[in-house]
Amino acid sequence: MAFAFKPIIDGVSCVEIPDSGGFSSVYVIGSPREALIVDAYTAGTAGELIAALSAAGVRPGAVRAVVPTHGHPDHYGGAARLSAWAGGPVWAHPAAAVEIEDRWGGFAGAASLFARTKPDGWEGFRASAGAEVRVERMLREGDRVELPGGGELEVLHAPGHDRGELVLFDRARRLVFVGDLVQGGFDAAGNWLGLIHDPESQRRSLARLAGLEAAWLFKGHRRPRSGEEVGRDIAAAQARVDRIEAVLLDALGGGARLTSVQATRAAFRGVLGKEVGEPAAYALVTVEGFLAMLARRGQAVRDENLLWSAAG
Repeated sequence: MAFAFKPIIDGVSCVEIPDSGGFSSVYVIGSPREALIVDAYTAGTAGELIAALSAAGVRPGAVRAVVPTHGHPDHYGGAARLSAWAGGPVWAHPAAAVEIEDRWGGFAGAASLFARTKPDGWEGFRASAGAEVRVERMLREGDRVELPGGGELEVLHAPGHDRGELVLFDRARRLVFVGDLVQGGFDAAGNWLGLIHDPESQRRSLARLAGLEAAWLFKGHRRPRSGEEVGRDIAAAQARVDRIEAVLLDALGGGARLTSVQATRAAFRGVLGKEVGEPAAYALVTVEGFLAMLARRGQAVRDENLLWSAAG
């Protein structure tokens, strides 16, 4: 299947990659003659991605850098092959670089999307993550990335979904590239609880994003948003964090003692109105992140049998 290359606004285009009934986006900032590429999707689609870029006029030697917004394989998996084809380096946050340069570490990490997967899940992960590739430049909070043709992107560290999540902000044009920071936006899938491994950081990052008052919001999945939709999307993601917390506090009330799986089922019921059997690994990561936050606040405890209950 040929991927669509779509101009969005002057100086920003994307390659749309079909994904789970929707699509994921790889952004091209600049022009085909001199481009910065944001995200790279998975290794399995790298050939089609390169074909779409080539058909749009992007040529080897014209790519300044490939910048994965964070360390999940649906954002960096194609980076090694894309970088080799384009002749441009890979740049990322140091925390994302650890995952990009060490696939097993990314797979086995406590906050991994793939936590608790069965051993044979490693082969699927490796196929998605592709070859390990050196991150040539570490992008840290406060850095500036010069844009092809003039201007710059400010680098903001925005953990919550992933420790290495970056937001790239063009302050002059009020454009913001957010990767997967906006979990549970107003156009979120009805079966997606959200992957939020650190709810406290997620709240801070979303509040900071709202404060940018961006004119355009470019997300890793689903279409970009502009105008009043930007604020609505961010507000919905903030509400998702609040809702998950409230549902879990309610589930732990009345003397309940729950396993992490039971708490995750309660979150699906309370947040999405959905019953699940064996919750997906990402959802367990999210719920355990919230339970750990509640424990740090003194609102929840886990006993010697690994059962969660309300504190006191």
